[in-house]
Amino acid sequence: MNRGEPAEMQRSWKDVVWPWVFGAFAGGVGELAARTFMYQTSRTLSSPFHLNPQGFWMAPLMNFVILALPMLLVAFLVREASARRRIALWIALFAFGLEIGFISLRLHELATAMFAAGLATAAIRIHERWPAPTWSLMRWATGLLLAVSAGAGLWWNSKLSARVRAGMAALPSAGEGTPNVLLLILDTVRASNLSTYGYTRRTTPTLDSLARDGVQFDWAFTTAPWTLPSHATMFTGRYPHELSVQWSSALDTTYPTLAERLQSMGYATGGFVANLGYGMYVYGLDRGFIKYRDYAITPSEALGTTTIGRRLIDLWNKTRGRYVMPGAKRADRVVNEFLGWQETLGERPWFAFLNFYDAHSPYDPPAPYDTLYLSRQPVNRSVFKLKKRPGNELKDLEAAYDAGLSYIDRELDRMFRELRARGELDNTLIIVSSDHGEGFGEHGHTGHTTSLYSTLLRVPLIFRLPGSTVSNVRVDHEVTLRDLGATVLDVVKAGPERALPGESLARYWGTAPTDSSASPILSEVRQYYGDLPEWYPLATGDMVSLVRGGYHYIRRKSGKEELFRLRDDPMEQRDLAADSASAPVLQDMRTAVESALKTNPQ
Repeated sequence: MNRGEPAEMQRSWKDVVWPWVFGAFAGGVGELAARTFMYQTSRTLSSPFHLNPQGFWMAPLMNFVILALPMLLVAFLVREASARRRIALWIALFAFGLEIGFISLRLHELATAMFAAGLATAAIRIHERWPAPTWSLMRWATGLLLAVSAGAGLWWNSKLSARVRAGMAALPSAGEGTPNVLLLILDTVRASNLSTYGYTRRTTPTLDSLARDGVQFDWAFTTAPWTLPSHATMFTGRYPHELSVQWSSALDTTYPTLAERLQSMGYATGGFVANLGYGMYVYGLDRGFIKYRDYAITPSEALGTTTIGRRLIDLWNKTRGRYVMPGAKRADRVVNEFLGWQETLGERPWFAFLNFYDAHSPYDPPAPYDTLYLSRQPVNRSVFKLKKRPGNELKDLEAAYDAGLSYIDRELDRMFRELRARGELDNTLIIVSSDHGEGFGEHGHTGHTTSLYSTLLRVPLIFRLPGSTVSNVRVDHEVTLRDLGATVLDVVKAGPERALPGESLARYWGTAPTDSSASPILSEVRQYYGDLPEWYPLATGDMVSLVRGGYHYIRRKSGKEELFRLRDDPMEQRDLAADSASAPVLQDMRTAVESALKTNPQ
């Protein structure tokens, strides 16, 4: 401002900046505080996924950017000081009202906007009646919010650093030659779409090679068709009905985890997760990991820490036909996080868990993978909306899905090459699997969570043993991922005192492979908490299934039963339940299911 301008104009920036900062920090800090309180008390929070503790500082900064345009317009266009204050303060309070109002998905957007406008207008009337005290209160509150934001950010990051230091310092010594363990979970990847499982597209040349160097299980089944219970079973050796996990319930501390067992043996433990839904720390999968990286500090994650930012991302996606997801972590970032951590460990053995999300909807890998199996952009990349889809859209979806899988495969190749260069690869037990599969219309629906067909349950399972002591073995027996933890502890010779429930799969690559002591191949899913179209199997209630003797038995809560012969009908298109010849098999399955469900139920 020029010195000759009126004092009213010279106060322009002060009149705008204080409300600007106040609105940014009140909204950012207020939303995360409200979300945390709701999650810890009532557990009625509509979506607990956006509970990134870094939001205490990222959300205010992003809100500051979002509010920049309206605040700058007020600063330059409104000449009278008191009017500038009122308008700037109204905008700040309106933004705060939107931020808080959008937390609940039960309110319509228009109702939320009306609430925010009413809040701002009422506050302005109070300000007009007592301008000096309210202005001072707003500036005092702004300073407090700045302190809370900075303090919370420093506290959380200091806590994470202290946890890593304390965890590493407390590790006991490990035995000489103890092998590393690398668990790679390809989120949402069904076995049938990997080329090493006979798929027509050569989607996974890296995994094809890994399988030739190790052991491939051709008929491995997960215990649930969605992320949280499946991972929880792999980590604890417990079936879903034994665990605390549900759609809005985390894994509790009742049972020990694989990471805790390995940490007690002297392993440095690290988790690097791209699934920022059920894979984040709030859901308990971080237990036993000294280092756990879920949320990334990126521009999209910063924007996604605010409800207004997420609405802007949604608007961008709708108008531009894009699939930007807040905080999305591609395979390259997951690999880089892991390699950066591993490089710091020196000679200590490590257990690393990597979760890759690039084959999860929306299937949107980077170029050139975005059009790898099509010469154009697909009709659609997302299966989030539950609806019936035409054949051409299903083909495009699967092509995009396959491209995401191929992108992961490329990053795995880069990671394996780097581990080999570091001299780590040959002393590492590598396990590749998935938490669940995906449906592409084989039974009329797409996605996962909503049924127990083999497209959602049959997953890849590949082991590469330390030193490649066993290679080019293909196991034709049906197995369950419930046994994964027990297998790892067996291979690393953890001893009976550190055992997890389940049976080691190492018996299948021994001199006399057998399934005589196999765990029940049980899978479960409880009814989804939201409304489902009636033609989705889960719409009628909880479901359970069992694989046994080459058959797959599925039972719904309604009593409807289905039976399929897996080897003859891997996509399960011919239901044998109504065939009178299947009566003995059905009775055997019913008895086996009831027996399996009695395993330590909670």
